[in-house]
Amino acid sequence: MKLATPTLLVLFSLLKLVCVCAETESSETVKDYARVSAPSTSSTIFAETFDDSWSERWVITKHRDFQGEWRVAEGSAPHTVKGDKGLIVSSEARKHAISAKFPKVLDNTDKDIVIQYELRLQKELDCGGAYIKLLTASSLPSDLSQFSNSVPYTIMFGPDKCGSTNKIHFIVRHKNPVSGDIEEKHLKNAPAMRSDTLTHLYALLIRKDNTFSISVDNSVVKEGNLL
Repeated sequence: MKLATPTLLVLFSLLKLVCVCAETESSETVKDYARVSAPSTSSTIFAETFDDSWSERWVITKHRDFQGEWRVAEGSAPHTVKGDKGLIVSSEARKHAISAKFPKVLDNTDKDIVIQYELRLQKELDCGGAYIKLLTASSLPSDLSQFSNSVPYTIMFGPDKCGSTNKIHFIVRHKNPVSGDIEEKHLKNAPAMRSDTLTHLYALLIRKDNTFSISVDNSVVKEGNLL
């Protein structure tokens, strides 16, 4: 499956985006966050550590459906590292959205794709999602601050918990080659998210042979074939 999605939308609690990258070979997820604080390889499409210049790259949604506020700061004690900051949801019981454009088009022709990020819940989650969407560039609003849920995406990945729902989403939208209709394909029997207050690394690897694997803290929790 070929993707060309140069914009990223994120909805979450405390997050560090380690990398979105297209690799020529399978890439291992990262154990030590500090080692990738400034990735510079040619295969890295987008990486974010939320340093002091983060607001130059990210646009907070002002659409009426998303009224939650964001801030970049250290997480709450005890599970934090001094000076290590992340993007934090600041408003309870509100929807949050923020987006950034990739500096270059994600072209995965004959390449694997790695999407991974660190997430830490600062308290036990009653109802909320902490997922990433790779958006369809041709359908983006001219003003990213007006993003809404009607904007089509190509991939949705990440944890979500509310009521009886507790899973790591993996959804792909694609055009049916026979009917021409856009279809959403949801991962069946999706693995559960980690609901404690520790930092976890969520990673999605989509290989050029259309197989995929989902890992949490470098351990594969689900794998399969897109076809």
